[in-house]
Amino acid sequence: MTFEIKHKNIDKNMQLVEQEYQQTIKEIANNLKSTNSFITKKELIKKLFDWWQENIQYDNTILEQPRNNNGTGKYPNITYPYKNTLILASEKYAPILLKKGICESFSIAFKDICDLIGVECKVISSGDSNVISDYKKYAHAWNEVYIDGKYKTIDLTPNFLTFMGDLRTEKFTIHENGL
Repeated sequence: MTFEIKHKNIDKNMQLVEQEYQQTIKEIANNLKSTNSFITKKELIKKLFDWWQENIQYDNTILEQPRNNNGTGKYPNITYPYKNTLILASEKYAPILLKKGICESFSIAFKDICDLIGVECKVISSGDSNVISDYKKYAHAWNEVYIDGKYKTIDLTPNFLTFMGDLRTEKFTIHENGL
């Protein structure tokens, strides 16, 4: 019985986190769109990219954590306390509500905002051959946006920062609805 009560509380707390997240990304999207009624999608994406760089930090402490040994190269589950619950560093909530996160959470939240501003966006995850050699074997996540008739790469992670770059096509997985 205690387990059921805890489970219900966790669900309730996460529902509140989801509601706050949805409200916050709507506010971000509305602020991006409200400054100029004749703004193009490319300009909207640039404003979102710039806003992200000014407001969201990569959690560099995660780089000190050992990666697991199961072959995925992913970081262990690192959590942040937030309003009676815990948010994983990899969850979409981290960058929006806590202003910090990692590549996975960055790419998912960025896609959610793109959906609200009317820009087609995908989350891509893979080992990335375009990054420095020490990181090639590890999992990474970034976005691709459809602008001017083609997809372009956007990577919000500071070490791999890319705005409207060429596609990274080596062994990737497309996640239409996040990871």
